[in-house]
Amino acid sequence: MQTAVIQPAAINALLPLFLDSAHSVAMIKHSMEMVKTTVQYLNPGQTPILSADQLLYALAKQIQRVWPNDFGEDHFVLMLGGLHIEMAILKVLGDWLDGSGWTSALVQAGIADTGTADSFIKVCHVARTRHAHQVTAASLYALLKEAYDEYTSESGSQMTLEQWCLAQAQQSLMFNYWLNSLSLEILLLLYIRSIREGNFQLYIESLSKITPWMFALDHVHYSRWLPIHIRDMMSLTNKHPEVLEEFHAGKLSSTKPFPSFQQWLLTNVMSRIMQRLKSLEEQLD
Repeated sequence: MQTAVIQPAAINALLPLFLDSAHSVAMIKHSMEMVKTTVQYLNPGQTPILSADQLLYALAKQIQRVWPNDFGEDHFVLMLGGLHIEMAILKVLGDWLDGSGWTSALVQAGIADTGTADSFIKVCHVARTRHAHQVTAASLYALLKEAYDEYTSESGSQMTLEQWCLAQAQQSLMFNYWLNSLSLEILLLLYIRSIREGNFQLYIESLSKITPWMFALDHVHYSRWLPIHIRDMMSLTNKHPEVLEEFHAGKLSSTKPFPSFQQWLLTNVMSRIMQRLKSLEEQLD
């Protein structure tokens, strides 16, 4: 059984917050300057890495093209925020399963009430929606395996599970739909696993397989920028081999000591820090 290497707990810090809105070229450029200056002060010679959601990522990529000498791809590594990628995948799943009877099945199984089940389509709560898809993936696979075992026991066929699935998908549109649903659910779980384990190779492979779904279900922004993010990560071999080496060593994500030394991408870590700051602010008030 494969065991994941547990990385030491990461040290996270929060720079002073900006008062102005981040959704402007000026603020993103200023943020990149601050990140670059801070990294060079703490660790001279290290390539700065900036993670942002899709809108800010698009602005940062424009800055890289306009000011290549200061912020170009040879001097800066930009990444799409992991939390927002997960939310985009969950929304793709929501669009795919909308109207299929999935939410009704969750209600009948007692997993969620009607309102909560409907919220899974629009991803109103990431953790709850993720749990619903984990249950769905496990249930679909259990039903698939049960049907396959019943078929082989009755017919005595020597077909493998993969061969049987392909044959059934050609005969039944309903079977094909739920088989594709299971495949998409598994892609989501593989992406989450890549982050939890800091597995860079799995991260690239899962995103590469998810990208066509962004195009198919008309998620314009991520179908446009996710391929660019994948291209940036694959080009690290030539542009920033030292960063690629650290990513392959499991430092793609940040390790937190509790619970169980899980690894999160920086956007997840910053989101938790901001939640803690807000709770402290409420306590002080």
